[in-house]
Amino acid sequence: MFILFRYIFSFFEVVISLIGVTIVLVGVFRAGLMLAPAYFTAIDSQTDDYRKARVLLAQYILLGLEFMVASDVIYTVFARDYEALIILVALVAVRTILAFSLERETREQK
Repeated sequence: MFILFRYIFSFFEVVISLIGVTIVLVGVFRAGLMLAPAYFTAIDSQTDDYRKARVLLAQYILLGLEFMVASDVIYTVFARDYEALIILVALVAVRTILAFSLERETREQK
């Protein structure tokens, strides 16, 4: 019975992680489309289009990171050894710090 739950939660872990990656990729695509016209002209890092694209990308990255952290939390349910658990805690900490930094920068850019 435990093995069945493990497979079910592993499936959801992968699906949630893929949703997070997909969200980030959509954000990269949308921000790229916003900046594509400026690529052929001189773009300044202070232009309004650049700031809007940067904020948009940061918002997508933040949402994607939330899904990836949720996936990692599901993984911790079945982590059997301390080494995997320590690596997972470090990974979640880095993602949380990155999310906090991006959120603060996004607020400043708006």
